[in-house]
This record gives sequence, structure tokens and C-alpha cells, in this order.
Amino acid sequence: MPKDWVKCFSRANSAFSCSPDMTRACGGNTYKSQVLCKLLFWAGRGRCKGGYQGWFFKSYKELEEETGINQRTIKTACAWMKAQGFLETKVKKVKGVRTTHFRIDFTEFRKFMKREIQDDK
Repeated sequence: MPKDWVKCFSRANSAFSCSPDMTRACGGNTYKSQVLCKLLFWAGRGRCKGGYQGWFFKSYKELEEETGINQRTIKTACAWMKAQGFLETKVKKVKGVRTTHFRIDFTEFRKFMKREIQDDK
């Protein structure tokens, strides 16, 4: 087996880690927490030119490739986050292709985490 076999299974260029608190805040649903952690990762690396205002774009296919979670489950997780009040989405064209744009409302996200962590105790 080659020495760098670990590289075959890891994505060093794509930080992906979730705390147990994050999973608990997501009702114990690891899919939701993994999608949320990936969106938080990208939130600090906006890919929208001009008028960024916290928006970044990612296709569901890209998120699937980065997380290993199928697109349907990712969409369900995003719908849940929108219902919690801390995720906004809109669809706009990027290079002529309709692409989902995301924005995390960090004020609402902090309230959500505080509420969920307190409820857990």
C-alpha cells in the first residue's frame, strides 16, 4: 500500500469537522450538523463578487462531493436550517448556470446555538 494512502481518503484542502455540541444542537442528526459545519466553513470564504454581504455560492453537487452526503439530504438539512432562522438561500446565475447562494445570519445562529445548548442541559 502506498505511503500516502491517507491522502486518498482525506481532503486536506477542505476543512471538515463538527463538534459534539453542534450535532446535539442539530437534534443529534449528524447529516444536518455536517452540512451546517460545511456551510460555516464556506461562510468565511465568500465567492460572490461585488456586494458580498455574507453571501457565497455552492452547488448542491459540490456540497455532495465535499461531504459525501446526497443532494436530497443536503437540501433537507438546508430547509431545516432556514426554518431555524439562521440560513438564507437564493438562486442566481453563476456563469450562466442557476446556482444556490447561501448566507448565514450569525446573530440568529448564535441565538440558535445558545438556545439549543441550554435546552440540552
